[in-house]
Amino acid sequence: MPNLTDSDLSEVGVMFPDLNCSIAKQRIWGTLQFQCSYSSVLKLLSFSSEYDHFIEDDYEVEIDFTNQDLNSVPIVFERSQIVRLFAESNCIQLPDMHIYEDDSCCLGVFPEYQWQSAVHFIQHKVIPFFYWQSYRRLFGLEPWESFSHGRLGIAEAQIDFWKNKKESLKGRNRNQPCFCGSGKKSKQCCGKMNR
Repeated sequence: MPNLTDSDLSEVGVMFPDLNCSIAKQRIWGTLQFQCSYSSVLKLLSFSSEYDHFIEDDYEVEIDFTNQDLNSVPIVFERSQIVRLFAESNCIQLPDMHIYEDDSCCLGVFPEYQWQSAVHFIQHKVIPFFYWQSYRRLFGLEPWESFSHGRLGIAEAQIDFWKNKKESLKGRNRNQPCFCGSGKKSKQCCGKMNR
């Protein structure tokens, strides 16, 4: 499980000055501000206004490094309750917004993700999640397709992962532990289901 380091402390302070970072508490919290645009043609999120659908927004967040999700990354909470209030006012089930009852966020299923730093995690997983939320709130639809919430989403992601990695199933990758966490080799688990 990743832990906050001195390097994270200084990088977060520079990149996200409205976020607090505590190594002792193993938490990041405060206001997460972002400015992003999305190209639906390139399927690319940019930290600038170069593409359509530029959004400048902020959320109160907490990132708890003492707990981890299925992807072995810290749990992220949306403390401002912007998503919850939007869901309630539009009669949308909270799980359909990828938020749990305790306001923790389901950032997605990403077995390929390799931890690099807290800033990298915020830029590559946390901000895209909140951009998706803002886009949904402002434009009434999803900027990109998402998997279902919970176990169904995990199954969908596994099918998609194996479909996209069909060629890599040959040879040694089939003998690697399955990313679903079963402890079985991929060829005897999700790889078997998706051949």
